[in-house]
Amino acid sequence: MPELPTLSNNPSESREGYPINPWIEIVGEYTSLFPSAFFENPYSLLQNPETSVKFISRGSSEKYPDEEILLITLPSGREVIAKRFEYRKTKSHKAGIAVGSVHDFSAFFKEACKEYLVMKKAKELGLPTANPIAFVFGRNFNEGSYVIMEFVEGVSGDKFEEEMQKFDFSEEAKLRLRGDLQKIHREIAQNYRERLGVDKNWYLKDLIIQLDQKEQKIVRVVPVDWERISPYNPNNPKTINS
Repeated sequence: MPELPTLSNNPSESREGYPINPWIEIVGEYTSLFPSAFFENPYSLLQNPETSVKFISRGSSEKYPDEEILLITLPSGREVIAKRFEYRKTKSHKAGIAVGSVHDFSAFFKEACKEYLVMKKAKELGLPTANPIAFVFGRNFNEGSYVIMEFVEGVSGDKFEEEMQKFDFSEEAKLRLRGDLQKIHREIAQNYRERLGVDKNWYLKDLIIQLDQKEQKIVRVVPVDWERISPYNPNNPKTINS
C-alpha cells in the first residue's frame, strides 16, 4: 500500500487533532493551473456556486449524503474533476469510528487521502489512471476533503453497452469489444494487484472507457474509485465483475 504523507506544510493542529488551516498538496506540474485564492481558501473554488462548477453527482443516497463529484473549469479553461471524500464508505466507519468523532482524525486522514495516493503511485508506475492533480484535507469533518484529478473523456463502464448502441456498432463488433473490455479489465486488476499491492472488488461501473466510433475499438480504459481498496491477498483475491 502507498505510504501516507505527513502534514509537513501545516504542522499546527487544533485541539481535536484537525489542522487549523486546510491542508493542500498539489502535484508540482499543476500548481500554475490554480488561482491564487485557492491556496488561501480552496473552498473558494470547490464550494463556491459563482465559480465554474458543475455537479456531476451529489448525495447519491441517504446512505452516502456527502458523496460529491464536481466538474470544475479552471481559469486556464482546463477541466478537472473534484471528488469529495465520503467517510461512510470506509472500513474505519464500518468498524465503528463515528463520523465527526473528535477521536477519528488519524483514521479520517488516512482514509481521505487514500485515493489520491493510489493514483499518484499508479502514475509513477505507469499504470492506467486519471492523473492526480491535488488533494485538499479540510479543517474538520464537515468542511470536506477532496481529491482533484484529470477529467477523462469517455463513458463509465455501466454505460458501455448504451454507448455501443448509440454508435450503431454491428453485433459482431459489440461481441469483440465486450471480449476486449473483459481482457483489459482483468489486466488492469492484475497489474494493480502485483505492482501496487492493492485490491478491491472490480466493477465495470468503476471504469472510464474511450471508444473510437470510426475504428470501432477501445482507445483507453481508466480505473477510478479507490475508496474501498485493501491490501492485495493472492490467496484471497477480490472479484472481477466483467
